[in-house]
Amino acid sequence: MIKKQGISLLLSAMLVFSLCSCGQTEVETTGKNIELLEPVNVTTNVELAARRTLYDSEIYAATVYPTITEYSFNKQMEVEGKGAFWGESVSKGETLVYGSTEKIDEQIEQMQEQIDEMDKAMTKTQEKMSENLAEPKEELKRMKSILDNFAKTKPEEKVPASSVSAGDSDELIENPEYLTWQRDSEMWTGKYRILEHNINMQEESFRQQKELYDLDRAYKVEQLEQLKKERKNCVLVAKEAGQVVAKKTTDDYGNLVAQKEQSVIAVGNMNEKVIKSEFINTFKASRAKEMYAVIDGVRYEVEYHAIDNDEYKKISESGVKVYTDFTFLDDCSQVEVGDFVSICVLYEKEVDALSVPSEAVHKDGGINFVYVMKDGESIMTTVTTGFSDGVYTVIKSGLNEGDAVLVEDAREVGTKTAKVQYGSFHGTYKEKGKTAGTTQYYVLNTIEYGTTYFGEFKVDFFQHVNKGDVIATIRVAPDELTIQRKEQQLQRAQERLADLRAAGEEDNEEAIEAKLEEISEIQELLEEIRKDARTTEIRAERSGMVQEIADIEAETILYNGTALVKIIDESSVYVSVPDANGVLGYGTEVEITFDTYFGTSESCIGVVASISNAGLSKDLQSDSVMIMVPKEDLPNITMARVTDWRNPQPFTVEAKTREMDHVLVVPKSAVTEVDGKTYVNVKDEQGNVKMCSFVAGGYDDTNYWIIEGLSEGMVVCLK
Repeated sequence: MIKKQGISLLLSAMLVFSLCSCGQTEVETTGKNIELLEPVNVTTNVELAARRTLYDSEIYAATVYPTITEYSFNKQMEVEGKGAFWGESVSKGETLVYGSTEKIDEQIEQMQEQIDEMDKAMTKTQEKMSENLAEPKEELKRMKSILDNFAKTKPEEKVPASSVSAGDSDELIENPEYLTWQRDSEMWTGKYRILEHNINMQEESFRQQKELYDLDRAYKVEQLEQLKKERKNCVLVAKEAGQVVAKKTTDDYGNLVAQKEQSVIAVGNMNEKVIKSEFINTFKASRAKEMYAVIDGVRYEVEYHAIDNDEYKKISESGVKVYTDFTFLDDCSQVEVGDFVSICVLYEKEVDALSVPSEAVHKDGGINFVYVMKDGESIMTTVTTGFSDGVYTVIKSGLNEGDAVLVEDAREVGTKTAKVQYGSFHGTYKEKGKTAGTTQYYVLNTIEYGTTYFGEFKVDFFQHVNKGDVIATIRVAPDELTIQRKEQQLQRAQERLADLRAAGEEDNEEAIEAKLEEISEIQELLEEIRKDARTTEIRAERSGMVQEIADIEAETILYNGTALVKIIDESSVYVSVPDANGVLGYGTEVEITFDTYFGTSESCIGVVASISNAGLSKDLQSDSVMIMVPKEDLPNITMARVTDWRNPQPFTVEAKTREMDHVLVVPKSAVTEVDGKTYVNVKDEQGNVKMCSFVAGGYDDTNYWIIEGLSEGMVVCLK
């Protein structure tokens, strides 16, 4: 030890801080030559070597998520605005999303029509063939009977000469009756064979046609069955029970076009929970001595799931933020989806280690030393150092507990104190929101023929209407020119039909059938034109509540497709609010306040019904969340007064975020933070003050909440 006399000593327990990097094990006084000379007009300060727990850690914000299944169509699909909605519970096999079946229904109808036409044509061919072959077959049967009779009456070929002449010779000669029989039999056999051949040829031709028909029909039936299967794929069905946590939003008409394999809805299994945190790379994870989760003051052991470099690159290059997954190793039945989590990554922890302020440790020529004040003298003392949290350094040898070491600066310790105690902890959220996610549609002018003049609306804002209720009155001036032209076309078609029938229905059967179809189409069109002309009211196609009414004056001409009224389904009204940072966890209660069109101020409690982006693929990610409103409050919500239709956000949404219950808290005014490390001055029962480090989960305007390092009842000094 080296002694120097004359240095003034002021012993105090003032606590000193040095801004050194995390995890530093040695502190070097750069650019200083330590000379033990007596300073002039300088007050020296000391701090006692003491035992404390030091930490090197990082805290990552995280959230509890369910396991999530996303659903997509296997081809581009027009999605209808119905099915399951955010926050709704669904059972296995329940329909989640309905795709439009209009196009495939047309294909099915066309294919069925083709099959029916083929069947009709084949039946007609078969009937005609049967008709054509009826007489020949009857004739063939008659000929067969004649031939059978010939077979029965066949005479002897040779007979005695005496039997055919007056002679008495017994010589056998040709029987004249046989010759006649033979000639006639051969004649009828030839006729029979010719007719039979003709019949067989016609039947063979039909058989070949039938084979082709059977092949073509079987192919078309197979196509029809495939179309029917595809139609079943126009709905997405839940593979397991759960709650809807995300869904693609539709346009004002309740429709959207989903691309092939694009996720359109997600269902969460609330019984299977995982944690998703800000990204923690594998290097940090490998350095960690401990890694655990804290939820509402309770520690949970968790398993870290690494993402390799290739997967990280793939995810990040797709434009999706990368998160880290953890699974619970402890019972998590008390944990709820949406709970805020702090992931503590503990790289180093020295428990009850002798330590001094890092600024008290100097280095010269590879030797670490401190100045120990004893009996009014400063003694240069060589020490062996260990872990440093950046503010304090562990002393492995060279000092004893209670030794006073010289430090350069000092800070005063406040006289006021407070206690570490249990409390709650949360952030705050306040944003403007708007109505969104509802099933809605516009009542349109559907008059296609003639000129439509507007009469008057028969509904008012926020009025409930049922399907079929009158929305507005109209007057339609018919298109007389089109009617006249179509009537003339119909008359000519009917005259042509009469001519064809007069010329012979059998010979002109196909032409007559085509003309009948033409006449039917003209008659249907004329009926549609006349029906439009008779229309005086436009009615609601669905039930709901009137939310918007177009500004239209009487006698204004309405074009086909003009929107008159917007109707929303009161049973599925949501409030959408921005939440790009994902601070509103699923299930978080929010307070919604708003003014109504009736001049009243209203409020209600809603619940976050959509999951934040960490749990979703890019297809379903959004910078906003959906708030589910209780059914009893829906009528009021739908009457929220919008003052600016360019930015319709009539709702004020407030909530507690990242909330922790039953956690240890310490007043913010007692905490000193250096490079992310947090410290408080702890006062023991004897009145001694010692600076202690602790791991903080976060802070608000008044408190820090404690993960570890401090315990309930500790007395801390305020600044």
